[in-house]
Amino acid sequence: MKKNWLVGVIGALALLGLLGIQAVSAQAESPFSISLRRDFGYGNGTSLQGRLSLHLKGDSAQVTRVDYLMDGKSMGVLTAEPFSLAFNTDDYPAGGHQFKARVETKDGKSYETAPISANFLTADQAQTDTKAILLPILGITAVAILISFGAQALMTRKSKTSAVYQKVVYGALGGAVCKRCGKPFSRSILGINIVVGKLERCPHCGKWQITTRASTQTLAEAEAELEKQYQPAPAAQVGAQETKDLLDDSRYTDKL
Repeated sequence: MKKNWLVGVIGALALLGLLGIQAVSAQAESPFSISLRRDFGYGNGTSLQGRLSLHLKGDSAQVTRVDYLMDGKSMGVLTAEPFSLAFNTDDYPAGGHQFKARVETKDGKSYETAPISANFLTADQAQTDTKAILLPILGITAVAILISFGAQALMTRKSKTSAVYQKVVYGALGGAVCKRCGKPFSRSILGINIVVGKLERCPHCGKWQITTRASTQTLAEAEAELEKQYQPAPAAQVGAQETKDLLDDSRYTDKL
């Protein structure tokens, strides 16, 4: 009798161990996972502040229910696609948090996703972090702009007009036509890129302007106009009256 009781206990323990192994295996093989997305606000790695949303990854067509958990407590239950839960970090305590989801499928099975972590910041902390990131970037950008301005000013310094026309040689960025003097010039790699073009200085008149790449025809027309300015003026012709005066004066020239 005692022996049978002992065998029964051992069998029960073995069965519980087998069930535990199966449960761990089923959880490890979960076909679902979750992701945390920042929809609006501050984000630096896992440190977040603002409006976020949790999303289910997997075959959502087979899902009937999703329970999102934060630190083991339910945040919301969804029973229809897209099984996404939006929330605001300001509604929860700042600090580290862990998220996971319990997923139920149409065939009656239940899965638990692997956890993911995030660190919630307060609005003040997010603002401080933003300043710490942006201020050095703005400083570097300002220095780069000043260097670009100075370099362009030195390289495109207006010089005395040459008496001989020199054809403009355009680089990889093409050419532009000055909006002030109408002369063509090669676009500089030192120009400051902005949304609508490049901010650069005309080497002819020194005017700063936003340029775009001019077409071949536009550059050719501007070059033709520029070349005309270097053509020598036609020799002055002696007027008919001046010629007549010279002839009249020659009558009184003493003969040798």
